[in-house]
Formats: sequence, C-alpha cells, structure tokens
Amino acid sequence: MWSFAPTAEEAKTVQEFFESHNLRVVKVGRDNFFVRARGTVGDVQNAFHVQLNDYQVRAKVIRANATDPYVEGAAGALVRAVSGLDSGEYEHPAMQRGAKFPAGKSGNMTTAAASSSSFYSSDCFDGVVTQTYSRNNDVRLPIGTYTGNHLNLQSLTSAGCGYTPKPIQAYNLAGLYAEGYTGKGQTSSSSTGAGPQPFRKMRTSFLRSLDYHSLGPSNFSIIYTPTASSCEAADSVEINIDVEWAHAIAPGAKIDLVVPPSASFQDVDQAVFYAVNDGLGNVLSGSYGSPEPETPQSVLDTENLTAKTAAILGISTNFSSGDDGDFTPDGIPATVSAPADSPWTTGVGGVTLALNADNSIAWQSGWGNNESKLAFEGCVPDPPVDFGFIGGAGGGPSNCAVQDSSGNWPVSRNLHFKGLSLESVGRFPISHGWRIPTLEW
Repeated sequence: MWSFAPTAEEAKTVQEFFESHNLRVVKVGRDNFFVRARGTVGDVQNAFHVQLNDYQVRAKVIRANATDPYVEGAAGALVRAVSGLDSGEYEHPAMQRGAKFPAGKSGNMTTAAASSSSFYSSDCFDGVVTQTYSRNNDVRLPIGTYTGNHLNLQSLTSAGCGYTPKPIQAYNLAGLYAEGYTGKGQTSSSSTGAGPQPFRKMRTSFLRSLDYHSLGPSNFSIIYTPTASSCEAADSVEINIDVEWAHAIAPGAKIDLVVPPSASFQDVDQAVFYAVNDGLGNVLSGSYGSPEPETPQSVLDTENLTAKTAAILGISTNFSSGDDGDFTPDGIPATVSAPADSPWTTGVGGVTLALNADNSIAWQSGWGNNESKLAFEGCVPDPPVDFGFIGGAGGGPSNCAVQDSSGNWPVSRNLHFKGLSLESVGRFPISHGWRIPTLEW
C-alpha cells in the first residue's frame, strides 16, 4: 500500500545508529515509519548532542532538550524528526458546571425531555427569573435588580440538564437517519491518552437512559498501542463522552477506541498514526490538545503529516479546539490548540444551542462563558465584579498554518524539524531525567 514508505534497509540504518550509541531499540513501526529506542540520560544526550533539563512552565515541570538535536552519520539523511526527548503531554478539556442557581419558573423556551426521569433532562431553560439584591439585604443602596433566563442546573433533587441525542437531531440528523445514513458499514476511531476501565463500567448508563443500543463486541473494541494501559485516568470521563456520543450520533457505526499507555506526545501520536496507517476507520476523533507554542515543533510536524496522510487516504481527522479560548487567560499570547491547528484537520469547538418545544433551533452561538459577581455577603458591588472569560471553545492565531494573500487553502509552515522551544515561557533548569527517543522519517 505504501509505495514511498521507508525501506527495511533504511530502518536498519537507523537501528544501527541507536545501537552504536548504546540505545536499545524497542520497536520498529509498521512500514518502517519510525523507530523507538530507550537509553540513559547520558547516552541520549551524547547521541543527539543535547542537554536534557527540567523547565518550569506555569504550574508544571516539563523535561526538554535545551538545544535542537541532530543526528550524525548515514542515519542523518533519513531522519525527519526526533521526538520523545521531552515529557510534554496532551490534556483533555474538562470544564465543570458552575454552582447551583436559584430555582426559576416554567417558561416558553424548552426542549424535549430525556426518555428516563432518573437521568438528566434536555430542558435547560426553565423560565425567566428576577432577583433583587441590596447591601446586607436591608434595602440599603446600592440595589441591584437582575432579570434573565434561568438554567436548569444540577441540584439535590434534579440531575439538571444536558444535551441528549434528540435535541442534537435538530441538525437534520433525523432526516439523515430516515434516508438510511446511520453509520452502518462505517468505522469511527477515537484516540485517547489513558486507560478505558471507567468506560467499561459506565458505558451503558448514558445510552440506556436514552433508549440507544448498548455497545458490545460486535460494534465496539478497545485497541492498546504500543503497549497495554492499565491506569484509570482522572480525565476518563472525557473518554466516556467521546465514545458515547459517537455511538449516539452514528448508532450503526462500529467504534474503535485506540488507547496508548500514556498521554505523552509520543505515545498519543503513535496511536493516531497507527489508526491512520492501518486504516481502522474513515473518521478519527480526539478530544485532547496542547497550546501550539508549548508543543515541540517535531510534534507539530508529526501531527500535521499524520493528518495530511489521513486526508490522502480519505480519513477525516477531527480534534478538539480546547476549552480555554485563545489561551490568554493562562498568561500566554493568543494562540490555538494542537493538533486542531493543522490545515488538514477539522478543529471542533463547542456550541451553545437553545431549542423550541418542538426541538427546532431557537438560537445558537459559539460556546463561551464569562463570569460576573452580582452580589456577595453583605455587599452589592456597583458595577458588578467582572471576572471575564472562564471557558469556551478554542481559537486564535496559528504560527504553523497560514493562508496566502488570495485566501487559498492554508499552507503549513511546520514542515521542517526545529526542535523544542520553550523560550516564550522561560527556561529554568532543575534536574535531569530520561525519555525514549524516536526517529521518524
């Protein structure tokens, strides 16, 4: 299938480079697209002429090379990228709903309820409320009166509201189903970065509550690569959501959940490449990402090449745009999330959707949350305290994909390896450690 894949002889040349520098080869990728090896800090530093340090990046410590690596000898002409020298990881977006709001009255704007009263409802707007606050609640100025839609959020007596398949069918899914487009005969693959044990336990609650078929051996499989994962990650809820919604939207499709042993750039990208190279499905999705300027250039290059390869093979790649807007609340210049930044990938952001009683769309907007404090104990601030942006769909300028002046198809600029750069966030050496280097071409 791959007429231009590296040859076995070329892979052997790279293996010999590793072995000559006391690095043990642990895996040669299918079709010879990459070679992974393991070694000590000293041997890795000597092989690639780098210094491995730990750097403080906001609240995290990330291990990375201080300078660009390079490969000497015959292998140098074959290598496209060196990865695995850093300890960077992808993260799942994980926004949580806010605190309980006062109860409201029934209003005109509503949605169809879920099929089970024990589960959450699709009725997210339960009326318009008016609330009045004053200093110490004794009618002293300033007095604030606020009126607006009330959200049906989780409480002690209600599971609250949430999107369910029926409201989402407002996007003409019902019409597609009626024409026979249910995903039957298709396979969707989802890449993640942690163990699937929670999904094994919880995978039927959402689907059964909404009268959808359960997932089983005939339509669902978990694929571990390159090694098995036995962990139960803190962000496993995001994995559950990915699989459950993939089945809810395309109930006739088969789903392959591709699970690497960790959330490291190297492991996750290898899992995605496996899904593409082996043609697991014609749709691939991933609900994770990393700020583009804090992602090694070699990783951006690999992500872009994998997405481009998928496009050539007719595979659609779709990745989360993130939950942090343009990342400026994190104290970094406006940017975009990778791998959603690739011009060969569809970046998927959030949407706020309100429906009428018949499930037709009342209004919709790009998702974005802003927070203001209207009142707190003994005080009504005038004006309210504006906390600004607290979460929303990602977006921003990319340094790796640009459009030409005529507005033609975006052109990728991350087509050459430049190594990891953390200059925008500062360099603070702390200690040393070891990683598994990978050579790719």
